[in-house]
Amino acid sequence: MKRKAIQFSASAGALIAIALLAPTETHAQTNWTGTISTDWFAAGNWNAGIPTAATDANINTATPNATVVGAAGATALNLAVGATGTALLTIQNGGTVTNLSLVPARSRLQTAGRSSTTPPSGLISAVR
Repeated sequence: MKRKAIQFSASAGALIAIALLAPTETHAQTNWTGTISTDWFAAGNWNAGIPTAATDANINTATPNATVVGAAGATALNLAVGATGTALLTIQNGGTVTNLSLVPARSRLQTAGRSSTTPPSGLISAVR
């Protein structure tokens, strides 16, 4: 059996090294704990503070308190509801949620009254 030698040029080796050492894009994230209430805007309900447009938000539990957005202005970079657990997100009383990406999973979204969510087109379906 004849073996072939593989030869890399210095520039090819440098490109491989750069590709392996290049940083991957990461985002700050915060996870819903629901420790103090159902209020999205209460910092104590998140393990790393209230989500922002630069923060991924993960809601993977409905206990001890399920997540409720009851006012305008909730936002997140990426919103995952139920990605690793069973979760509930309720948007009510004029509440709004704006996010760039919604990760659908084992989740339930409820809307009540005058409320809205602004995800990418076609990613949310709400049942009333």
